[in-house]
Amino acid sequence: MSTSADGASTTGRLGPWREIDLVAVVCWNAVALAVLITAVVLTNRHDAIDAQVPAANVAVLAIAGAATANAIWLLAGRGAVRRRISTLHRELIPDAEPDTPPE
Repeated sequence: MSTSADGASTTGRLGPWREIDLVAVVCWNAVALAVLITAVVLTNRHDAIDAQVPAANVAVLAIAGAATANAIWLLAGRGAVRRRISTLHRELIPDAEPDTPPE
């Protein structure tokens, strides 16, 4: 098992993301796509607008779910990068105050 300079495990990492992060976002997007396709098929089976509205609502929820999963995935990567930058900062400039902006 390999570790980075900050002691964190680098096994199973894809850039700043862990392997489980990637699996989760792919699974959530696959579920959202399946629900979206089902909603479109159900919407196309009805001619009346009032019969299409429930399926259209489900399609909107599927899109919102996919967007939420992607946002969480990006935020997880951003947090990992922020932690790594902080670690590098401490290693390269050990006497500096944490979170002190350069002047």
